[in-house]
Amino acid sequence: MKVVHWLLTVAVAWWFRQDGAAAVCKKHYQCGNVTVPYPFGLEPDCMRSKDFLLNCTNAEGSGFRLMLGNLMIRKISVGDSTMVVRLPEAYRCYNQSGKLVNESSPVAINLPPNPRYRFSGTRNKLTVVGCNALASVADEKGTVKSGCVSYCSGNVNFANETTCSGQGCCQASIPTELKTLNINVSFLDQNGSNSERGRCARAFMVDNWSFNISNLTLPTFQDVGNNLDLVLDWMVESDDICDKARSNLSSYACGKNTDCRNFGNGPGYRCVCRDGYNGNPYNPSKGCKAICSFGKKYKGKKNNKDRCPIAPGAIAGAAIAVSVFGVTITGSVSVTMRLRLRKINFRRNGGELLQQRKVQIFTEEELAKATNNYSDNNKLNNDHSSSVYGGIIAGNTVVVVKKPQDEHKSIIRQDFQDELEFLMKKSHKNMVKLKGICLETEIPLLVYEYIPNGTLFKLIQQNELTWEQRFKIAAEAALALNHMHSNTQPQSFMAISN
Repeated sequence: MKVVHWLLTVAVAWWFRQDGAAAVCKKHYQCGNVTVPYPFGLEPDCMRSKDFLLNCTNAEGSGFRLMLGNLMIRKISVGDSTMVVRLPEAYRCYNQSGKLVNESSPVAINLPPNPRYRFSGTRNKLTVVGCNALASVADEKGTVKSGCVSYCSGNVNFANETTCSGQGCCQASIPTELKTLNINVSFLDQNGSNSERGRCARAFMVDNWSFNISNLTLPTFQDVGNNLDLVLDWMVESDDICDKARSNLSSYACGKNTDCRNFGNGPGYRCVCRDGYNGNPYNPSKGCKAICSFGKKYKGKKNNKDRCPIAPGAIAGAAIAVSVFGVTITGSVSVTMRLRLRKINFRRNGGELLQQRKVQIFTEEELAKATNNYSDNNKLNNDHSSSVYGGIIAGNTVVVVKKPQDEHKSIIRQDFQDELEFLMKKSHKNMVKLKGICLETEIPLLVYEYIPNGTLFKLIQQNELTWEQRFKIAAEAALALNHMHSNTQPQSFMAISN
């Protein structure tokens, strides 16, 4: 019996050492109030590789903290492969006598040596708040890579502001290729002019998705020393692209019902759930699950785990389906014709040439899905020739889609090429930027960046603006119009852009 007991002990130990060990790994871990999803982990055997090992530390008086090196993690998302970390702000304060009385320690963030992490260029903004204050971001060599200046020409009330455009607050983008951020803040007058006396200036990185300027005030001594959000993009692999990764299924990171997406800014790839599925695309065994109409994921037998359960009445539905077989065939032919028409429209609208010019091209289905099939709830505006819809494309990017009205197609066709050429050549901070186009429709659809603050008409009519604010709006609009009309101006652009 002792021999049998010894053999059983060895067998169980060996089983835990092999694949059986994976069974004791949790689906995800919790560190404080932060969920740690796969491919990350807190134990060496329960993550994709050592590069995804995180630390959960118990900070005295602050509870458990999830750490990546010296960065405190606030959130990890596997849906868009992002990580939100906390970063202290830089600040500087003068007293009423103009003497510097309080300033932060140097604020620097170094990405881990692991090349899987990059600063998000779409969500991070360098922000400075204060009067006549300068904020800058430098690399590890001290070379300034980005900066912004705020000014105060009168009383500042952020409750009436919709953008951080210079008056008491300024924002700037940061280069995504940086591996180190050194943030500095100073006043334009280092001795502290009258406008700075008894005031402070703050400089920090902020997640632009959650930033709301109306919550700000000009900083005082009690307002400094905060921690704010910085967004990191992460890749499941940093040295492969999708085509290469798929060729080696043993190391391929994407699970079932997923698509692979190249990172775009250099090598590296991510995984996303396909349309109609959700879950963790990096889960090696389960991947993404089908979204069922009655809100539950099916837990069926083997080889059937990603399917939805058969709803009541499905058998009767199958009988009805047989009776409408002919209609189905007709529908299939119709779908084939639509696909062929899309290809014809794509070629007719210059798709091959525009692809060579590296213009972002969307499919008709992508834009229909983004705008909820051009729902009235998504409609932002109408003009004499087109309708404008808001929508969300892959990666949770908010865009605006300009769709021509059917009765005006003959008028717009001759104008589209001029407008596209104009938007591709012209770029100005006060002009809406072109994000891409759809060429599968008879008249191409234009996709613009989304400006969240409404129209100029609403801003002027629905807000009590000072004359200084109105003058600033008029001046910046004049700069944009001057830029639009410089060099060669297409005759049709103004007609389409009304």
